Amino acid sequence: MPAEGTEFTLNKYGFKKILEVIKKGVPSAKLHLNREVKKIDYSSEKIVTLTTTKEKFDCSSVIVTVSLGYLKKHSATLFTPHIPPPSSTMGPASSTVFGRGLTFDVTPWSRKAVQFWFSGPAIEAIGEMSDEKLIDEVTEHLKKTMKNVTVPRAKKVVRHTWYRDPLVLGSYSYLTPNAVALKEPNLKLAQPIMGKHGRLLVQFAGEATHPTIYQTTIGAFLSGRREAERLVREKGIKWNN
Repeated sequence: MPAEGTEFTLNKYGFKKILEVIKKGVPSAKLHLNREVKKIDYSSEKIVTLTTTKEKFDCSSVIVTVSLGYLKKHSATLFTPHIPPPSSTMGPASSTVFGRGLTFDVTPWSRKAVQFWFSGPAIEAIGEMSDEKLIDEVTEHLKKTMKNVTVPRAKKVVRHTWYRDPLVLGSYSYLTPNAVALKEPNLKLAQPIMGKHGRLLVQFAGEATHPTIYQTTIGAFLSGRREAERLVREKGIKWNN
């Protein structure tokens, strides 16, 4: 795994490049896309995963990479035996994320787009607003905050309500004040479920499980590598990193 401090950049390639690298060398027959897992049963020697399309997959180990928001909502029904939900000290940033924000088209503004993130009670309220209403509210907020009545009205808004996406239920994780007082809360989320003789049954990866660069795509990628390496070490598999 790359050392901490290693620089990563996608430049012109985009996020799709990450998936291309991950699946390189994986037989296409081993990739099952567009399947939503509704149950992970690790009560016996063989782990059984069931999908919403009633497909069944038998596994020796499972690595779960769902978002923290999804895990907090579905942990009680997703796993057999039941596992407690992740600590409330870690929260999904259930934010309405503006992809390119509010677009301004006025010469004095050096940037053509302004990007906003919202959290807390504002999320649902903003989610119910029309684009026109939201543009008015944000423009007035900028005028007051910047003490500048000449702030122009945005031309359009581009947004995605991640908290409404049933497979995400938020954007990225954040530490609540209580979590800050805990020792390594992110790594606590990454603790695997172990079976007899220390066998790995269910492992957890995702940006929320990285101790230093959570909230990032890099953190998610590295956490997946961490769990894959943990698994091959346990099974004694030689792996060319």
